[in-house]
Amino acid sequence: MLLSRRPVLSNSQSKSARPSRAPGQFLLRFKREISGGTAIMFSLLSSLVVGSIAFGIDATSWYQTDRKLQTAADMAAMAAAADVALQNAAGYSGDTAETVAQSALTRGGVNVGTLTDLQVNSPPVSGAYVGNPNAVEVIVSQDVPIFFAGMFVESTPQAQARAVALTSTDGEVCVLALDRTLPSAILISGNSDVQLDCGIGSNSTNDRAILAQGSADVQGTIVRAVGGIEDRVGMQAALAPYANPITNPFADLVVPAFSGCDSNGVSKKNVTGTKGNGNGNGNGNGNSNGNGNGNSGSGGNSAPDVLTPGVYCGDVSLGSQSETTFDAGTYIFDGADLIVNGQAKVYGDDVTFIFTNSSSGDPGGVRLNGGSDLQLRAPTSGDYTDILFMRDPDAADRAGNNSDRWVINGSSDPWFDGAIYAPGVDVELLGNADPTGGCFVIVAGTVTFTGNVDVQMTCSGTGQQLAGIITTQLVE
Repeated sequence: MLLSRRPVLSNSQSKSARPSRAPGQFLLRFKREISGGTAIMFSLLSSLVVGSIAFGIDATSWYQTDRKLQTAADMAAMAAAADVALQNAAGYSGDTAETVAQSALTRGGVNVGTLTDLQVNSPPVSGAYVGNPNAVEVIVSQDVPIFFAGMFVESTPQAQARAVALTSTDGEVCVLALDRTLPSAILISGNSDVQLDCGIGSNSTNDRAILAQGSADVQGTIVRAVGGIEDRVGMQAALAPYANPITNPFADLVVPAFSGCDSNGVSKKNVTGTKGNGNGNGNGNGNSNGNGNGNSGSGGNSAPDVLTPGVYCGDVSLGSQSETTFDAGTYIFDGADLIVNGQAKVYGDDVTFIFTNSSSGDPGGVRLNGGSDLQLRAPTSGDYTDILFMRDPDAADRAGNNSDRWVINGSSDPWFDGAIYAPGVDVELLGNADPTGGCFVIVAGTVTFTGNVDVQMTCSGTGQQLAGIITTQLVE
């Protein structure tokens, strides 16, 4: 049986004999290979894109939180610094710097309870203002919530902020109400004419901290209040409502130590004689003729009296047409008043009158009435430089209740060069009072000008201490 054999082909014959692949098959295979690589690349790139978007969204949230925190820290530092300055200047104890800063942070939209760190340093403990008593440093930090980037980072990022505020004062105010809550703490009404080359200020937070009404005429450099200003007369001054507090230039003053009494009171009555009732010549202290049956005529004026510095435990009352000179020095009124009436004449250079009460009662005060003529000048050196009248700063606050007013009234025409410093009481200039002089400064619980008062104050270039406007600025 014959077997047939498959012919053996040469290499060249074998290659030529294989069926050839069409070009489309190669493209299809290449396409499949490219598609697989693209899928892998797309998967990798998608992860990167999603991560970038996630980081972008969370970075934006982080930035916004950081800016919000910084803005709030700036506000907190400025509020705390201003409050510290007021407490130091006005001599009262209020909220701590930390409490004020926390309130400011809350107003700035920061939840204080979520902060991971809150430091309020007065004075600062770092930076260029370390130890500066006029500066406050606020440091805050807060976790930033992340929504997408958590899969890529292990720890929660934090927003941080630091701010330092510095306060300074610019003495410009010569009439200042210290009370922090009363309405009309500065009241100018009636036909008052108040002409100043300095400013008027109120530390009251009331929406009507200063009220000018009636036919009053007011001119000054600035009218400034922590609260609001109600101007019904068109005051000729720059108005600054809802502003920073004003410093008390006399906040560090205290009553000097004393004991005992040098006088239990002085009373200068009318010094004229009594007019007679009969015919003939009167023989009183004066030279006038009597018209009745008596033998005394109207009296003339006695010689001027001189009072010396010391402790006065009873009222000093100077009556009609009396004439009194106060020697230079410090006069302490222990629960006593200084009362000047009628046509009394009162003089004194380099004098200070201090009103206190050693028995813990209310201090006395000042009442200047009638047509009295006063010429008083404060010391230009010493512990009570520029102070004419001073009420004990530690005495009970009576401002606003009319129980303890200091009054310059009637047609008195005082010439003052110095300051009335009466924290805790109302100082009122009424009637036809016409105080003039050098730099006549009033710093009191409240201040009122009413009636036909005519006040002229010139402080520029005198060197008199004025109340300072607190300015606050961010320095770090």
